Amino acid sequence: MAQTPRTHPLPPFTEALVLPPLPGDTAGLPMAVVDVAAWRPAAMRTWGYLVLLEDAVTVRILGCLEAGGAFWPCSAPLDARPSGEPLARGLMYTGRDDGEVEARVGGAMEKMALWGPCPGGGQRLHDAAHGIDLGPYGAPDAHLDFRAVTVAGALLAWRLQAENEAEAETRNPAEPEAAPADKKVLDVLLEKPLPDAVDEIVAAGGEGGVAARYAARSLEAAGASDLRAAVAATGADVVRLASTHLWWMRFPPGADPAHRDTLLSVEAALNRIQLVLDGDAPAHDRACDEAGFGALRAWTLQAADVLDGHTRPNPMATFHGVEFARGGEWDVRSRMARACERLRLPFRLEYRYDVDLPSGCVSVEFALPKAQWFPAERMGDGGLEDCRALQGTFVALYGLRLSAVLAACAFGSSVAVTRCVVSAFDGGLGGEAVMGCDFDRLGFSRTGIEALEDDASRPVEDPAALARSLGAKAAMELSDGTLRPVEPLRVPGLGRNRGDLWRDRRPLSEPLSSLVMAETGADLDVYHDDFPAELEEVRSICSEEAETPVMAIMRLEELCDRILGALEDRGGLEGRSPLWSNSSPVRMLMAHAPAGGTRQTGAEGARDPLGITGDHDPQPGRPSRFYQLPDAFFEAKDAISRRYSDLGDFAQAMAVADQCVALAPTSVPPRVRRAVLLGDHGDFAQAEAELKVLLTMLVDTDDTGFCLYRLAFAYWQQGKPALAAAAYVLAARCPRFADQARLELSDLLREESVEEPSVKQAAAALDADGAELPLDGTLLDTLGEAGGRLVDEGFPIAAWRPLKLLADRDNNDDLHSIAHSLRDGTPSAYL
Repeated sequence: MAQTPRTHPLPPFTEALVLPPLPGDTAGLPMAVVDVAAWRPAAMRTWGYLVLLEDAVTVRILGCLEAGGAFWPCSAPLDARPSGEPLARGLMYTGRDDGEVEARVGGAMEKMALWGPCPGGGQRLHDAAHGIDLGPYGAPDAHLDFRAVTVAGALLAWRLQAENEAEAETRNPAEPEAAPADKKVLDVLLEKPLPDAVDEIVAAGGEGGVAARYAARSLEAAGASDLRAAVAATGADVVRLASTHLWWMRFPPGADPAHRDTLLSVEAALNRIQLVLDGDAPAHDRACDEAGFGALRAWTLQAADVLDGHTRPNPMATFHGVEFARGGEWDVRSRMARACERLRLPFRLEYRYDVDLPSGCVSVEFALPKAQWFPAERMGDGGLEDCRALQGTFVALYGLRLSAVLAACAFGSSVAVTRCVVSAFDGGLGGEAVMGCDFDRLGFSRTGIEALEDDASRPVEDPAALARSLGAKAAMELSDGTLRPVEPLRVPGLGRNRGDLWRDRRPLSEPLSSLVMAETGADLDVYHDDFPAELEEVRSICSEEAETPVMAIMRLEELCDRILGALEDRGGLEGRSPLWSNSSPVRMLMAHAPAGGTRQTGAEGARDPLGITGDHDPQPGRPSRFYQLPDAFFEAKDAISRRYSDLGDFAQAMAVADQCVALAPTSVPPRVRRAVLLGDHGDFAQAEAELKVLLTMLVDTDDTGFCLYRLAFAYWQQGKPALAAAAYVLAARCPRFADQARLELSDLLREESVEEPSVKQAAAALDADGAELPLDGTLLDTLGEAGGRLVDEGFPIAAWRPLKLLADRDNNDDLHSIAHSLRDGTPSAYL
């Protein structure tokens, strides 16, 4: 840290908010926020001072926290508010419950990190600037208060200042430095719309320095003139990734291929420019151009570091409260994902991987960048020279280098990994395989790293020679400047655990089995359907008998009996309770099911889930074994309830709706249907109660938005406009229901004498009314533990959905990589 303040006595019984240090902090003393009355400035409201605790009664003051989230560095209590800008600020986005932390670095305010809510309260930081490890401040269970969020901004600023000073001390004074304006040539991308910013960069090339001219030349060659049309058609924008400090174009997955090519070509140019700016400042145009070409291979020097990854702690070893075994599949997969996600590459990395620990093999697939995304010109003795004829060779060389670095990531994930098979694809992961490399650990560690280091300083320009130097068994055919399709490399036994989940009778061990209330992998499948014809029949009956609900009920009841008869004929229902789940994650939450689920077993349990006929014990005990009901049966039951409602028979409609809830206690549709039915009957108080129960079980953001939207309507109909407004505000945070929620909120505010609350006020209002906003951390922990244990036990198909749900909620790229690779594997490598 930049200060060495003197010590101050701490009054007895002073309460202290003890804070963790950033990873790598060398202060060596505990840090805390204390509020001492005698230290408060007369004309400035404060939240206390950040101090280092020398001992129980002595502190060193590091700074003052002004109320509202500003941090002023100081070494003694302040008398008044300092002039100028604070060192750091915690900012909340308008109308939301998240925001950013900015801090002053090098004289300018810079975004240090984003912050958002933690499940169960408090905040956590994410996406730190320059890839700084946030450590405990970024943990999913950080539960920081806003004082800690603001302090984190100051800590990040001090960290960057220290790194900048250390870098300045090691710089060779004889080396020329780029002008500050040149170094910041791309900063306009964060200030203006993407096409305007790129046009400004191109225009500035005529008057700027070496880097500005290089940036303009690179963007023009990459197709900057087509960018405005591509952005207008796709709504694309660009962000700087906190993990790598590189640029990332955001655009819809189904974008027109021509527009996509333009966007990714410009993205590649921006990252090549950024890599040049991050290095030593070139003194002239040709040196800058050579630095740009060097950026196409210098990144391979990361290989030596990732190869040693297994020697470092794994930040994901403890996941949702569970510590997973070192060297297990979760450990290997999470290390692999973290290594790949932190590579600083000149092109975006589209990849997936699979792990087979019994054979010690990791397989990786990645998409090659297109030839036209590489430089088309090169600065020679006589000026710019056309190098488009070499772009195919550039692709091949890049593919070999990336294959080697990905192999280093695999070998760095565990010493148990002794082989890595890497395949490269043209036109995306769904394209044709055009390169394959088979690395063994011993050969790679002996020659691969050294070859990459030699290539970075003395580039190899012949792909075949580079493949030989890397020690890989390579399959590649470069003909007329184009990589031709090759036979993918296959690995026997690699996909052994990737069969249909509904057929997987391998047992689950404890504690996983009890956690998810399942005995085998097949018990967790909710998507396989043996009754597709019956599902179509349900829909046909509802259409054909739209005007005759009594006939529809009769036909649907007969269909339900027929389905249950078919299930009985197959056998295996004895001792198992019927269950319908609308998704895999909610199936895994059966241990947390609220009251109302069936306790009956066998086919009779589906016929009479509430045990009201008297033919069997209505309370046989909590079920622990289940069989999945077909969608056709559940949809038929739901349709029967609706037909009774059409007939005006509310009691019978509710009875069948109660059966649906009993058969699907953790699923959203039956409880929402029951709440709607109550509302249709005018019982909005009971509908409110039903929706509040549902809120405690939600794990999906879309479900949460819809539940809040329905709750808002129930509040409104009961004459509770303030609560209705609060529920609409929170529902509008879900993109799927935002427009409708905002529309109805506008109607509410126009008709009722209430004001629109902030997100924080809305959440507090619902919480005070007993509406427990999702998510209960216990549910998330169950899904996290289940996903991790399923990975360790070799059930990738069962594991990916709960992990993807968590990745979506936390915007966690590492977890997204794990989930997508569990889902897709590496199909080209399977026999």
